[in-house]
Amino acid sequence: MKRTSLTLTLMLVVLSFAVQASAQNRVLGRVNVPFTFTANGQQLPAGNYELWEIGRDFVRLYNAATTQGVMLHIPQQITDSYPISFVFHLYGNSSFLVAVAAPSDEVSLPKSQSEKELAAAAANLKTVALQVKH
Repeated sequence: MKRTSLTLTLMLVVLSFAVQASAQNRVLGRVNVPFTFTANGQQLPAGNYELWEIGRDFVRLYNAATTQGVMLHIPQQITDSYPISFVFHLYGNSSFLVAVAAPSDEVSLPKSQSEKELAAAAANLKTVALQVKH
C-alpha cells in the first residue's frame, strides 16, 4: 500500500512539472524575415519565423520549414507587450538582429564581432523593424 501511494505521489509530481513546462512554451507570434540574418552569432535564412516563449525571459526564434532557430534572452516585460518588433541593421548584403522592441521598452542584443567590423567600415547602415503578428 505504501509503495502504491509513493508511486502515485511521484507520478503526480512528475505530471505537475510537465504541465508547468508545457504551459511556458507558447507561441507569441510570427514574423516573415525577407532576408538572411545573423542572431546571437548564428546565420539564419530568410523565411517565416515563430517566436516561442520557452521560459521566463527566454524566447526562441524558430523557422519550422528549416528547423533552424536561435534562443534569445528577452525580458518578460517585452514579451508581454504588444506589438513586438524585431530591429535589424543591414550593411549591404549582411543583416543582423540587433534589438527586440515593444511600445514601452527595447532590449538590445549583443553585437557580434562581424557586425562591429561592418559598422566601423560601412557608412550605408539601414535599420529595418519587422512587427511580430499574432
